[in-house]
Amino acid sequence: MKNYNVAALRGEDISDAEHASTIGIEVPADILNTPQYNDYVINKVYQDNIVHFQTELNPLTGQRYTLKEATAKAEEYRQSAKENINALMK
Repeated sequence: MKNYNVAALRGEDISDAEHASTIGIEVPADILNTPQYNDYVINKVYQDNIVHFQTELNPLTGQRYTLKEATAKAEEYRQSAKENINALMK
């Protein structure tokens, strides 16, 4: 059974289920060991980041990130993660 998590793609001996448990994300069983694993995890982290970033101060404004700012920052992280995964999948 192939594992698609980022650590496994880098050569580590870790299953998708173990990876999900380690990072604290509950991944549906039908997504484990499929190429959709990373999309699911990346999108979950994206949603969590939007919420989290709104609790942080924006160094440019000295105020907490707005929803719009938090969403933009989370999208930057999501795109970077997708690029990294795509490079590993080649």
